Amino acid sequence: ITITYVSYEIIKELNKINQASLFLEIFFPLLMIIMFFQVILSSTNVYYFSRDFDILLPLPIKPEELLISKFNTILFNLYFFEGIFSVIPLIIYGIITGVNILYYLKLIIILFVFLEISIPSTIL
Repeated sequence: ITITYVSYEIIKELNKINQASLFLEIFFPLLMIIMFFQVILSSTNVYYFSRDFDILLPLPIKPEELLISKFNTILFNLYFFEGIFSVIPLIIYGIITGVNILYYLKLIIILFVFLEISIPSTIL
């Protein structure tokens, strides 16, 4: 709710002075920094400080499968985080500025590309 309200107020004020695109120029670098730190903290917790190795290693699970499942956990968390913190403000931006339907199609593609760029640099 807070992100929605703050985004709405910022975009509304920038739209009054015809500078709504400035929101996007500030939003994406800020989102990249937040996601970068989230990936570092999440990877450290899931890979290194995980206490499930003692429980899972005696089971007939291959080590590759265990690492892939941990990677999928991190990936799911990042997609969820991106959905909360980026989709809502960008949809609000589209509604306030009155863009066409092509913006929303590009939004989905850009968010997937944006997430794929930020993941390999820290996890892999």
